[in-house]
Amino acid sequence: IFNALCIDEDGYIYVVTDHEDPLMSISPTGEVSIMYFGVLNPTMDDIIWGGDKYLYILENAGQTPDLGGGIRRINMNKNSTPYFGRDF
Repeated sequence: IFNALCIDEDGYIYVVTDHEDPLMSISPTGEVSIMYFGVLNPTMDDIIWGGDKYLYILENAGQTPDLGGGIRRINMNKNSTPYFGRDF
């Protein structure tokens, strides 16, 4: 199950899932890769790109405190896809 996704400036899609290795990337050609194999906990709930080169992952939201949790920041060395905002 995909919990959330975001896209980088090169067209890669990053998703957090309920998989035991929860962070995956999908290339523009459709190749799926597990990122940080064996490092991240399988309790990732949300993902967002900051206004810089960092990807932020919300971990273990609303779960029991003994499982840890919080926000992880990962330096991706690239930017997110451009945001053009909304017209209201």
